Amino acid sequence: MYSYDFTNEKVINEYTDMIVDINDKTYNLNILITNLNILLFLNIEKFNALNGREVFLMPKYELVKIIKLDNLQYICEDGDTIIEIEKLIIYNFKLDEVLTNNLKS
Repeated sequence: MYSYDFTNEKVINEYTDMIVDINDKTYNLNILITNLNILLFLNIEKFNALNGREVFLMPKYELVKIIKLDNLQYICEDGDTIIEIEKLIIYNFKLDEVLTNNLKS
């Protein structure tokens, strides 16, 4: 369950278990691309001590970062996306292809 109000946004695509560096710290995040933003979510139940062989906790995703798509400056290098203003690197993710294929108006 994502902790975000999608009332005025349309989810275009979801990418799970993406490796992302934010300010030189590495996270395993889910990425949602909407018509307005790039949303980065962290599964806070993934490392819960109760989550084991006999107990399954439903994933709960907390919003880590919102990146506005309007005037977004980024580069794609060697298959990775680097958003310089945010000091953010999304590995094995070609944002230019995602935006070109999914945001055609």
